[in-house]
Amino acid sequence: MKIIKLHFIAVFIVFTTNIFTQYIPIDSVRRQDVNGVPLLLGQTVTVRGVVTMSSELGIPLVYFQDPTGGMIGYDGNFWNGTNQGDSIQATGVVTQFNGLTELQPVNNFTVLAINIPFSPIIVTPSNIRTNGEQYEGRLIRINGITQVKNTSGVPVTVWTASGSGTNYRIFAGSDSCEIRIYTATNIPNSNVPPFPFDVIALSGQYDPSSPYSSGYEVAPRSLSDFFYTGSGPLLSAITYSNIQQTSVTVTWQTSTQSNRSEEHT
Repeated sequence: MKIIKLHFIAVFIVFTTNIFTQYIPIDSVRRQDVNGVPLLLGQTVTVRGVVTMSSELGIPLVYFQDPTGGMIGYDGNFWNGTNQGDSIQATGVVTQFNGLTELQPVNNFTVLAINIPFSPIIVTPSNIRTNGEQYEGRLIRINGITQVKNTSGVPVTVWTASGSGTNYRIFAGSDSCEIRIYTATNIPNSNVPPFPFDVIALSGQYDPSSPYSSGYEVAPRSLSDFFYTGSGPLLSAITYSNIQQTSVTVTWQTSTQSNRSEEHT
């Protein structure tokens, strides 16, 4: 009798699958109930966007946006690890601070690309004042500002700031909204630009009580966010002094530092 032994070789094929974290559009995170509270409050989400600021505000806030909306991350590591123009993916817990929808903490983030161009959304002061939730977290631009007043209604000619920052009211004709000048920026103690001027700013909110439907404001990042009559960041009128037969002193203020002396005969 012949015995045949069969040897079976078991072959195990291991499949490796790249598992990508699923991300959702920012406007899905921004959905709220009737009191202005995020529906995803307390949940962990992953989003993507382009960072629209660096460290100008002096606090660990990172503004970023995708085509659907804007978002803020409040986290020191996120703040230190990103720069303006970075395309990022961030995972964090949905929170709310005085009406402002945030990710806090940001559990992890990845910089996907750098130097991504972006443009502000042109809005009116009333867009911010009455429909600010739509623009919260986004980079915006308001054109044709004709007047600046403090919160008591007194016109001002110099930006000042105390504490973390000071609020003013900007007017485009009779239309107005709040603007916040952060102390950490290079704006305090500079002249209010000559009118009319345009401003680029981050759109935010400070509303300490429910329903969270007011307190919308804008915050410029630096002096370079101000534009005099759309021709460039000229921040003061041109003045002439020490007028002599052969010389004159011409003075103006711009958002970039410069110093030049010329003599002509």
